[in-house]
Amino acid sequence: MLMNALSPLLEPIGLSMPSLEDSPFARVVKRLIGGRSLREAARESGISHTRISDMQFGVVPSYRLLEKFAKGLGIEGQDLRELFEAANYPPPP
Repeated sequence: MLMNALSPLLEPIGLSMPSLEDSPFARVVKRLIGGRSLREAARESGISHTRISDMQFGVVPSYRLLEKFAKGLGIEGQDLRELFEAANYPPPP
């Protein structure tokens, strides 16, 4: 990833880049995927496994894609609210 490529350039001057992998969004996505493999989660949600991998690394998709992900995995209630809150989106109605 770009952040990994930039890290060696920033370290000598005392800077570092925060890891998106540790973001609240990434943590929620990983928890909700649970024991599923990327390909299983992709099949269930109808989203590519590479996009889900990006989400596990903290990349927030569009609102519509996040809705599709949540619906496909059967995410509801408090988990749904936490997922959308972590993405800085209002929860779906």
